[in-house]
Amino acid sequence: MIKSLALSLLASGMGIFSSVALAEPSVERLKTHSGETIELVLINHGSIAIRYKGKNLYVDPVAVKGRCSYKDMPKADCIFITHDHFDHLDEPTIAAISTEKTRRFRKEDRVTVMEGVTVSAKPAYNTTPGREKFHPKGVGRGYLFEIEDKRIYVAGDTEDIPEFGTIANVDVAFFPVNQPYTMKPAQCVNAVRTMKPARVIPYHMGNTDLKLLDGELKTTGVPFAIYECLR
Repeated sequence: MIKSLALSLLASGMGIFSSVALAEPSVERLKTHSGETIELVLINHGSIAIRYKGKNLYVDPVAVKGRCSYKDMPKADCIFITHDHFDHLDEPTIAAISTEKTRRFRKEDRVTVMEGVTVSAKPAYNTTPGREKFHPKGVGRGYLFEIEDKRIYVAGDTEDIPEFGTIANVDVAFFPVNQPYTMKPAQCVNAVRTMKPARVIPYHMGNTDLKLLDGELKTTGVPFAIYECLR
């Protein structure tokens, strides 16, 4: 019920606070100009999958005992790693969803996955004094997925960096809100105002007060949804 309400309210521009079971991935869908469907599978914490034309692209696939399992998920065509922290790089999970044809990306700046799908790496780092040790500049990355006419941005572990202002026309932006390691709710608001995406999905939320985040994001006027499964 709540999950259905979340998806319907997104189109109306309303911010909502949803309470989806932790162990249950959620799915959002986008239609491209050709009529194809892009599925955004919200798996857990920093783990997301993008499905398009039968291809499965995973970002930071990590299985968490008691919360989510990749056992019944489709095999990966491509895997994108943002950085090597344990909650983003999980070799057993990568092995479980990989085949001999799976392509794994971590250092490439721009790749064409298939016709109509290009992925570009973007900076991701801490800016607050004392936090640089968590995610130093030049080490981690976010990813911009360009699928036909749609642009999906997965920020990785970062604060609200100035480079957000150079990333335009984003349809869905995933921003991490997990202080002190990534953003505070107010920083997420600043990120939204800087990038100006059409829709926002906070992720990697840890112990963030989701009601506070909900209230902060409502001040932007940008449609958003908060999913408990992305804690």
